[in-house]
Amino acid sequence: MKRLGLLGRFALASAAAMMLLGIVLAQYESSLIRSRALANARGAAMMLTDIARQSGLSPADLKHGISVSELDELDEVFIPGIQDHRIARVKIWSPDGTILYSDEHSLIGATFPIEPDLHEALDGEVSADVSSLEEAENVDERDFGRLLEVYIPVRFERGGKPVGAFELYLPYAPIAAAISSDTRRLYLITATGLLLLWGVVFNVVFGASRKLRRHAEEMRRHAEDNEYLALHDQLTDLPNRTLFRDRLAQSILSASRDGGCVGVMIMDLDRFKEVNEALGHDHGDLLLTEVGQRLRTALRGTDTVARLGGDEFGILITGLDDPGQIESVARKVAAALEQPFDVNGIALETVGSIGIAMYPNHGSDVDGLMRRADVAMYVAKAARVPFELYSAEQDLYTRERLTMVTELRRAIDGNRLQLHYQPVIDLAARRVVGVEALARWPHPDRGLVAADQFIPLAEHAGLIRKLTSHVLEAALSQARTWRDAGMPLIVAVNVSARDLMDPRLPEEVEAALHRHDLGAEYLELEITESSIMDQPARGEAVLGRLSAMGVALAIDDFGTGYSSLAYLQRLPVQRLKIDRSFVVRLATSDGDAAIVRSTVDLGRNLGLAVVAEGVEDEESLERLAGMGCDMVQGFHFARPMPPEDVIEWLRGSGFPLAEPRPLSSGATDDVAKAS
Repeated sequence: MKRLGLLGRFALASAAAMMLLGIVLAQYESSLIRSRALANARGAAMMLTDIARQSGLSPADLKHGISVSELDELDEVFIPGIQDHRIARVKIWSPDGTILYSDEHSLIGATFPIEPDLHEALDGEVSADVSSLEEAENVDERDFGRLLEVYIPVRFERGGKPVGAFELYLPYAPIAAAISSDTRRLYLITATGLLLLWGVVFNVVFGASRKLRRHAEEMRRHAEDNEYLALHDQLTDLPNRTLFRDRLAQSILSASRDGGCVGVMIMDLDRFKEVNEALGHDHGDLLLTEVGQRLRTALRGTDTVARLGGDEFGILITGLDDPGQIESVARKVAAALEQPFDVNGIALETVGSIGIAMYPNHGSDVDGLMRRADVAMYVAKAARVPFELYSAEQDLYTRERLTMVTELRRAIDGNRLQLHYQPVIDLAARRVVGVEALARWPHPDRGLVAADQFIPLAEHAGLIRKLTSHVLEAALSQARTWRDAGMPLIVAVNVSARDLMDPRLPEEVEAALHRHDLGAEYLELEITESSIMDQPARGEAVLGRLSAMGVALAIDDFGTGYSSLAYLQRLPVQRLKIDRSFVVRLATSDGDAAIVRSTVDLGRNLGLAVVAEGVEDEESLERLAGMGCDMVQGFHFARPMPPEDVIEWLRGSGFPLAEPRPLSSGATDDVAKAS
């Protein structure tokens, strides 16, 4: 206090006095408001009991029990208030502690010990009190929070002895809200006075110390300017790579000591080179500056936005409790770039590809985190998605991943991959319409590796076309074997975006069918929704040639992409396959059920058969049947199995086998189901 001086002591003393006065006034007003609110609520409760008595309630009812018709009349009085949450609970008690009426009819006729509040009402006194959440009698009442509990004597003559009592529970939240509102208003007035007082004091102090601060700032400025230039980008005035790495290192140390997560984002602007080439570097520089300013505005002041070089930006997010929070920040960053940038009167649009890495999940040092965020950024750019969280499965630059690429190449060349097959069932006819071929990699150390673990590896390593050719050849060879055994089965093979962009794919498919002496009706190709939209015009041409050959086509993983329905309806496809992520939660998620139902309706309107993947229980199967879904597959019927087990399963399943039919025969519905 001595160091503060006279003005400082006066400022503290006056602020303390104002705060104390505000607290006293707020407490006094809260007490008055609470008393008035309780009185008003008690009066409202008494009005309700008067209405109930006027509905036909008589002394005989309270003595001998309330009739069914009278119960209905009381329900008409009280149930509307229960339904719109003006009343939480209502009971009518007899003098001996028996419940004669309750909105919860199961309590009628039950007898309980007479509590003090009820005893007062039976003696002729009106009592009211606020009950805590823990005192609520059941879970329904706890949903209201705190309750106002009112006990009112029932008299049928003025001054007469009570013949029973009403017990009403009213929500206390509206009363508490009124108290809170008035209290906040008082605190606001008090705070405003304090703020004005502090403004006057600050102005006096500031005037006296301004000259001293100015002199000190001039001395610091020369030293700070040099340091600032060394740590900031001169174009955007953002931190540069050096400062970004330093802040990241400090954040890692803090998180390792105190816990929590640190998020690193590397963002690269897409098509920025086109701006420089078309408009010149001056426009590109202005665009980079505008991007930096918009990113800073979109993020918290504690976050760091840096320009790492060229059109690459770094973002450091600290104070994360959960790794999942970083994705919401990434969405916010992507949204900040959605509006066009005004650069010298030219509206420029740009989007960024964002890669994300997290401490401690993806690395424990600066270099490791930035490298992994960079890997994720290139994955996002290749997938044409706004952002991507680092995944070791996508990182081809680790020793382990490079080894796996070599091993996968040898497995494909050595014909060591296996195909498992999962049956597809016609839901209405209860017959098998085909099987889906699913690749498996029997790894000497990792065991049987599923396709979703090595397909991305094949795509990034440029092995996907070779892998597709291998699967196509093996699947058609197996289809020929089954046909020779008297089991003509259609096989479905998945193709990737890169396969779809290859104009040689139709010739490859035709040659494979000819090699195994099979008609096109024995093959179905499944294309993911996102791969169709990668290069629509080129993909449509390849699909058109395949369809002209008689090969059936299906859109796989439908619902997970961002395709245009106007474009999809032009494609020569026969099936929509609903992604299993929606089907597995069909019985528990209303949202997923709505998506599945809408997809079934969409397929019907477009003349396509709809297949639900991931059916794992009878309840989901029944729901799909009720929605009119055409076909299903999933663990409920059979897991993917080796080819030697398929015939045995068919013979034991009881499902007849649908005969493959060319696309040119039959109605659209039958074509889709037979394809």
